Amino acid sequence: MSNQEHDYPGDTLRLLYAIDEYTKPQEGDGCQRWLKEQAITVIATLGVKGAVFRNYDVAPSLITLRGVKMFAMMSQEALADIARLYHDGMIEKSRVSTSYYATLRAYRTTPAGRETLQKNLSRGSRQGVDRVIRCAKCGGLVDFALSIEQKPKKRLVMNRVCGCSTDGKHVASDVWRPTCEAPEISPVEDFFSIGFLEYKTEPFWGERAI
Repeated sequence: MSNQEHDYPGDTLRLLYAIDEYTKPQEGDGCQRWLKEQAITVIATLGVKGAVFRNYDVAPSLITLRGVKMFAMMSQEALADIARLYHDGMIEKSRVSTSYYATLRAYRTTPAGRETLQKNLSRGSRQGVDRVIRCAKCGGLVDFALSIEQKPKKRLVMNRVCGCSTDGKHVASDVWRPTCEAPEISPVEDFFSIGFLEYKTEPFWGERAI
């Protein structure tokens, strides 16, 4: 963990705030929460589209989803900021497995990261990120469901999902019930979802590089 002061651009602080909202300790529950890297990239992409991350951009990136290679719109600037925040000790990393045995990286804020947010993040930046990660109806943190839409053409669709509309089932497992009105939706589990990894584990300590 670093005690050095860092001068971060606004987008870097907003990304750190999003990570912290999902992973900061909850009083009395004893759980450790980690946010999947894929979920962070989804938050960044939605933030770009919502004009919250003002200096990020998105571009097609090749990913492998359940053994199938495909393109997804992702922010390389966000990935670079994840690396920078990890290098500076603002976040820590763990490796986690999905239900189909893929290994993913997951992150959470450190005390140094939360201190940096308290000192530097503006109220307006907090409110902007909250529009991306919080439900407009209940104010709770949303999760994300990646679905395959069959009509009008086959494509991947990212759905923001909240427990107030799914009976909380997306928090308990990665079995999704997307809120889309389109009837022909097939859920794709586990990869981009927030995941709420609520179990005791140890961070992956290694050379500070992604």
